[in-house]
Amino acid sequence: MNRLGSVTAGLAAIALIVGACGSSTATMPAPATAAGGATAAPTSATRTGAAPTVAATEDTTSAPATAGTSVAAGVTCHSDKLGLTVTYPANWYAYNGDSGRACTYFDPKPFPTITDASDPMGLIELVSFQDSMRSLVAQPGGKVLSTKTVTVDGKTATVMEIDDTGVGVAPNGMHEYEYLVDLGSVGTLMLVTQGIFDPSLATTDWPYEGYQDNMKVLDFMASALKFD
Repeated sequence: MNRLGSVTAGLAAIALIVGACGSSTATMPAPATAAGGATAAPTSATRTGAAPTVAATEDTTSAPATAGTSVAAGVTCHSDKLGLTVTYPANWYAYNGDSGRACTYFDPKPFPTITDASDPMGLIELVSFQDSMRSLVAQPGGKVLSTKTVTVDGKTATVMEIDDTGVGVAPNGMHEYEYLVDLGSVGTLMLVTQGIFDPSLATTDWPYEGYQDNMKVLDFMASALKFD
């Protein structure tokens, strides 16, 4: 499941977004050359204009975004649209279909060929937002579970985990994990993954897609992100 595709139609889902505005160990296979030299990642998050509910924890101590995991890495791709280079696990795939969306969707499975304007549907996505949308992007629609301030390639970023249960069509157990990177007057870059956080809550319609591991992959990608 991926909700990132509706960013331009109401900010319903996201993975990496440029616009307004921890960690355990994951074991990944050894690096392998991905088709097209690109790799994909986790799904994205749902947003609405609603104000966030009470945050459980908050840490505003600025600190570098660090992977802190054993995620296998070594593959990079570049987004001309967003002006950045992404390093992602070599056993993932990056969407490289059209230039406008290349290196903005990531997933553990190869992407199918897309011949229309539909979203590639990756578990992790990069999306850009203009400065005028900063306040909207910063307002999660669900319950904020944790928030902290880190740095991503020298830029200040807010990291949040949000419980999206009941937001739109989000089922019980739907969480999202995101980085909101402040790009100043340019806007905000969001890196996000979304999914059922507990396998016991998975259903046929909403399967468990490795949310906990995808969070670690996102941490790794944020720690290695390089702006042009």
